[in-house]
Amino acid sequence: MTIFNRQQLQQNQIRAFKNFAQYNFLHQEIGQRMLENLALLADGKKAKNYAKILEIGIIESFLQSAKNDDNFSKNVVFSQENAPKITKTAIFANKNADLIVDDEDLHFEENSFDLVFSNLNLQFINQIPQFLVNIKNILKKDGVFIASFFGEENLKELNHAMQISENEICGGISPRLPPTIDVKTAAMLLQKAGFKDPISSLEKIEVNYKEPISLLKDLKNMAFGNILQKKSKKFFTKKLLQRLLENYQKFYGNEERAIKASFEIVIICGKK
Repeated sequence: MTIFNRQQLQQNQIRAFKNFAQYNFLHQEIGQRMLENLALLADGKKAKNYAKILEIGIIESFLQSAKNDDNFSKNVVFSQENAPKITKTAIFANKNADLIVDDEDLHFEENSFDLVFSNLNLQFINQIPQFLVNIKNILKKDGVFIASFFGEENLKELNHAMQISENEICGGISPRLPPTIDVKTAAMLLQKAGFKDPISSLEKIEVNYKEPISLLKDLKNMAFGNILQKKSKKFFTKKLLQRLLENYQKFYGNEERAIKASFEIVIICGKK
């Protein structure tokens, strides 16, 4: 069953590419938390040398920029004497990627990588069990897979305001929310795919905005638009947009008329 339109995802990322560095705060924050999770695997021991790393589905490489950051050594993730070789893949042609390939169709030899790193990509994968098995196969023995994706309560304020607004304007709601995986199921999926010591954790980030339209602009420029195959055929009209902004402000605005957006992210990690 194909839930997501990966061609639409590609188009969204192409549009976001030019200005992505101005809107990548969520990828940066979650990327740092993923590094902290990797550090926990060391548990005070000597840093694991991830000599060969695969970073998939990038718009820009988090690891490439973080490699020179002090947090790498502070989190004892990479040994300083052996700089890792990072192979970066993207779904569209761009200067930041080494290979243009869809995450759903990764073709690498078995036992190729010490670490596979996926930052806010997994929520757009159609066949997750098959994807996880593929990732395990391309990892070396004791290699690590770490990924982040949106959780069940991600952007709950926006989702609530959208449902109310669409019902008021259109007389019903349309498919706009992708199916999600809860934190417990995520760990079970890793285990079922054959990963050892599966770990899943929940991260929550609240961001304050002066107005709801700023949130929508951020989501567009982070390439997080709706890519559901069965999304509504109705146009997102100016009238619906205006009602959405009004309802968001009505239900979630504070005395200064600012609003909050709650991001919920699941981070999973497992060893081969």
